[in-house]
Amino acid sequence: MWQSSARRARRRAAARVATVDVPEPFDLEAFLQSVAAERGRTIQVLPLESAQLPDLPCGLWIAGEFSDWIFVEEGTSPLHREHIVLHEVAHMLCGHRLSRDTPSVLLPSLDPAVVRRVLGRVSRMSTGTAATIVR
Repeated sequence: MWQSSARRARRRAAARVATVDVPEPFDLEAFLQSVAAERGRTIQVLPLESAQLPDLPCGLWIAGEFSDWIFVEEGTSPLHREHIVLHEVAHMLCGHRLSRDTPSVLLPSLDPAVVRRVLGRVSRMSTGTAATIVR
């Protein structure tokens, strides 16, 4: 049973990734440009100052009206940074949405009308599993 679920999840993930050009050899910036073109919006990767907000996840995706912002824990290794960015992009490709309370808990100073979706990389989120499979 579990194996058939995993196979279905992998097939769905492959279908999502198939809509985007994946450069060979892989280059994160080129891949982000490809995802941005597919989504018709810019993607910016910015540092997340987690020392000031220790309860935040190491990665965070915020979808605005015309842009996507990916925040990555400042000071992490280049490999971990790439992993976080790809995980957040996977949330985009999977079309994940936030819970009703997420914006006010994580970003209380932002107007919820401006931010449509916020997803953090946290282990207990079921969407995190799907984003990891896409990655």
